[in-house]
Amino acid sequence: MNSAVRAPVPVLAIRAIALHDIFFLSDRPHWFRNYRENFGKF
Repeated sequence: MNSAVRAPVPVLAIRAIALHDIFFLSDRPHWFRNYRENFGKF
């Protein structure tokens, strides 16, 4: 089993949004709209 799955405590990793993350927003127009409102156009 992967060592990340066997972590001794639950962990949540949070990172800043990256330019390529925009591809994951394409199926949800309201998420994409919020992204553009917060981070502008590219």
